[in-house]
Amino acid sequence: MARTPRTQTRMELGLLAALQVYFLIGAATGHLVLPSRHGDGYYQLAGAYAWLACVTPALLGAGVIVYRGGIQALSRLQRQIVSIALWVAAFALLFFCLLHSHTEG
Repeated sequence: MARTPRTQTRMELGLLAALQVYFLIGAATGHLVLPSRHGDGYYQLAGAYAWLACVTPALLGAGVIVYRGGIQALSRLQRQIVSIALWVAAFALLFFCLLHSHTEG
């Protein structure tokens, strides 16, 4: 069964919504835990950095919406530029928060 672009966008946004809930619950409890790259430890974000990391899934979702044509006033090239800028900002923010995290393992 082939996925239509609309179905694929809903799936992407659903996954990002689940990720957003995970980030919010982790920030609310004061211990947002993310696995490390090598799998032998984890990053623990607390305080303001945990709350700041909660913006990452929202920025990724905004990038998906813009890329898939959520803003009709922009041309295709402009939508691609804005969506890439949102994705870069999301990952830069996440890595900034990870630099200020407490690592275990």
